[in-house]
Amino acid sequence: MAEFQFGKDGVVYYSATLFTATSGSGSASTLLAGATEFDKVRDVTLAMQSDYVDPTTRALAKSGWKSEVPTTRSAQVDFVMNWIDNNTICEVIRDSMLNNTEIAIAALTNDRASSGAQGLCGNFIASFTMNQPIGDVITCDVSLRLSSMPHWHEVT
Repeated sequence: MAEFQFGKDGVVYYSATLFTATSGSGSASTLLAGATEFDKVRDVTLAMQSDYVDPTTRALAKSGWKSEVPTTRSAQVDFVMNWIDNNTICEVIRDSMLNNTEIAIAALTNDRASSGAQGLCGNFIASFTMNQPIGDVITCDVSLRLSSMPHWHEVT
């Protein structure tokens, strides 16, 4: 078995049907079955981080240490995509940004049918920067920020 996976095998899916409290990881497969691949994307980055609080007591501080405890988490999916007028995926990103509407997103390590593929699923809000260089194609730097219903999905 290979000791690595190729980035080209990762897949970002979107669905017009949002994840809900009842569509956790068990029914995520059903939602993903009807999802559409973002096929115009280039490099994808999934970033997840925690916020921390400092509950350090004087007793701990006297020993030369401080304490940090994770509280809430956040996540975002960033990628560059080729912009194409009247393309459904470009319109989904644009409309999410302009209307502050959520998009159901799954950023998986492989195709939704591949056993072992995994990644973050949830509802996201989009923002983007459009790039129109003279000597290249029009692209968008897209940032999808997690807004609701996060869960880690693993294909079994």
